[in-house]
Amino acid sequence: MILATIGFLLMLLAALTSLLQIALPRRAGDPLARHTTVAAQVSPFLVLMMAFVVDASSLDLVARYGGADLPLFYRISAVWGGRAGPLLLWAALLGLVTWFMAGRSNPIPLEVRLLHGMTLIVLCISWILAPFAAATGAVGTLNPLLQTDLMVIHPPLIFLFYSFCMVIGATALATLFCILVGTS
Repeated sequence: MILATIGFLLMLLAALTSLLQIALPRRAGDPLARHTTVAAQVSPFLVLMMAFVVDASSLDLVARYGGADLPLFYRISAVWGGRAGPLLLWAALLGLVTWFMAGRSNPIPLEVRLLHGMTLIVLCISWILAPFAAATGAVGTLNPLLQTDLMVIHPPLIFLFYSFCMVIGATALATLFCILVGTS
């Protein structure tokens, strides 16, 4: 129960810091704000992954897709077993890419604010899927397709690519907006 509460609080913190990055662009460029935001955006995924690694079966996702009998690599790939795990991974990777995009600029550019908005949307979708829901007693098994060594690295690479595609889209939207409004 404690792990579920910690997970939901971390997701709430990630959503709030993303919202603050969007709403307060002058303060968002502050290094402390940027570092806090990226830490908040990455932490829900890390907590979920650690729950799978230590087999914290008090969480529904871990009870359904994890297992103490799985090797370490398969416990990591079990995070992708549900829909919420990959979304939290995507939010974490998008947060990291956004952190690199922000650099040391103050105020943060429009494309970085758009990326924080996209991260917020991914976090909200994963919130709806309840990745930190308490176990319901249902026990499942890990899909055999996820029980390969390559499945440990495949989803992170794919979602990193998706994040880079979002960067291109946010940059294009910000440029188009600046052209239409007439600012630089």
